[in-house]
Amino acid sequence: MIEFNFVPANLRNRSRTAINWLRVGTIFAVALTIVVVAGSFMNQMSIAMYRRELAAQRPGIQRVDDLERQLRDIRRENQRLTAEVSRLQALGDGEQTERFLDFLNALSATASEGILLDALEYSKGGATRVAGVAIDPEELSHFFDQVKQIPGVIDASLTSMGRPAGEESGLRRFELRIQWRTGG
Repeated sequence: MIEFNFVPANLRNRSRTAINWLRVGTIFAVALTIVVVAGSFMNQMSIAMYRRELAAQRPGIQRVDDLERQLRDIRRENQRLTAEVSRLQALGDGEQTERFLDFLNALSATASEGILLDALEYSKGGATRVAGVAIDPEELSHFFDQVKQIPGVIDASLTSMGRPAGEESGLRRFELRIQWRTGG
């Protein structure tokens, strides 16, 4: 068999040296340690930067939270006003509105100086709740009799009467339910 040696003559007699794996492993471990330490250092710098940014943005975040709270309050108020408008639209037709105004005028005319009306709640169909305070039971009885006499009142009932909390005087808190005729 014929063999050919293509290695140059000056390199043919060199011996092969073994790879020093301990040195390679040490170099790899040092390089890996440097990379991990550099990464940790960069991570700490990033965290510090984000903390400064968060501290700078905190007043803006607080303003946004306040505005969001105000928006929720405004939306609630808007819903309340929408409900009130829809209740008022129940009175929307001109003839019924005039009758309701006549009823309110008659109701206020029946209230003497001894009666203070402090709440009025109207429901569609003519059901009305009236609340207030009377000087004494006789004044309330007289007012109640006059309410029954108002033109268009179908039914009137005294649903509650009592003394205001903590009061020892003759004042009486009352609530009336009045049904009045809404149609012609």
